[in-house]
Amino acid sequence: MQNNPAAYTSDVYKPDKVAIIGGGIASLILADYLSKKNPNLEITILCKDSDIALQGSSNKQGAIYPLLQAGKSIISTFYAQAFEHAIKYYRETLPSASVVSHQWCGVLQQAFNPTMPEKFKEISQLWAHITEYIDDKSSSELAGISTPYSSLYFKDGGWINPNQFCKWLLNDLISNRKVSILQNTEVKSISKSHLGDSWEVFSDGLTTVADHVVICAGIDSPLVTYASINSIPIDGVLGQVSSFNTESSTQPLKTVLCHKGYITPSDGKYQAFGATFEKNYESITSTQEAMSQNIAQIKKVFPFQDWAQQVSNELVIHNNAAVRATTPDHIPIAGELFDWSWIKHHVDNNNGKYKRADKIQGKLDNPLQGLYCLTGLGARGLTSAPILADMVSDLIVNSGRVSKPLNNLIETTAPMRFQLREYKRTKVLPKVN
Repeated sequence: MQNNPAAYTSDVYKPDKVAIIGGGIASLILADYLSKKNPNLEITILCKDSDIALQGSSNKQGAIYPLLQAGKSIISTFYAQAFEHAIKYYRETLPSASVVSHQWCGVLQQAFNPTMPEKFKEISQLWAHITEYIDDKSSSELAGISTPYSSLYFKDGGWINPNQFCKWLLNDLISNRKVSILQNTEVKSISKSHLGDSWEVFSDGLTTVADHVVICAGIDSPLVTYASINSIPIDGVLGQVSSFNTESSTQPLKTVLCHKGYITPSDGKYQAFGATFEKNYESITSTQEAMSQNIAQIKKVFPFQDWAQQVSNELVIHNNAAVRATTPDHIPIAGELFDWSWIKHHVDNNNGKYKRADKIQGKLDNPLQGLYCLTGLGARGLTSAPILADMVSDLIVNSGRVSKPLNNLIETTAPMRFQLREYKRTKVLPKVN
């Protein structure tokens, strides 16, 4: 590895076989990029469920727009780049809307409290190439329903049906490329082969051998054993999205409308709205209580709009609960995994940075070479999945190197960033149970 804080990668060998653990949208888009960059690559997707997209990618409608903050923060910079990348990827990849429901209708992010207008004006100046600040009148005209708030308008945003997209993409991957899937296959552990030249992926009664492996399992990512300590810090947040029928007063809506939650335009049958955020959940099931919370949120944010006050539980025809995988710093985790022994050998625990070359005694390759993760995409997985899949696929097929436009992402999303912070803070390696 280069003695460079931004080079969180190894000069790894190019694989013939790749295993991807997980059956959601990130896994499938990663397989798409990998198979396009190397058509001869044999890719196996291992999904713990009986079908794909039953977890975080299970909603009928999901919005595509970035998370932007006042000031050019790391989070804003990442999501601005991810948003542009996502729009390009989906526009080039999606089939017709009759096959996979989607709509490039724009997204309005509402300034629903008194501090937001000034904040949004600053954001619109910083990110003028992807958004603009518009007043309440323009917001109402674009939305097709009255709204009392000004907005950030993302004209290139919209929504897609992630569940339909995943199933369509998997069919294309299996039919036209060297991609296969193993369903009802819950991965328990991963280890290097006896010769150290490949990885063995273990599930109940089955061992899958691959040159490279990507842990892309969302909330289950920390449960996969691959070393003495799994260093993927993920928390789960349960969210429920509900859907109105075609009789709802929200039917005239023409754009995605974001407030504390969001409402999408109708797809002709369903009109999604939500979502709840529950950290301390006991089960992953949809409830009447969460549905009522979604309804109440609309009424609270729009107290004087007739269309908002007319919505009710009786108009809801579908509810879907799923767990979002989130990270401590709200940025997804994507890249090569590194063992603690490598960090101890190469990193100064006083500052969390790489040691000078003359301070490194001997050579120690990363014991986890060829093992990656792509997880922690949170509530904006539709927006971040394409750029992260593009970057990780570059690392895999290009021996640890990525194309220049993606190079800045390596350090931002590196799994190792959490290990470096902990090592600097505690000065010691974590204890092994």
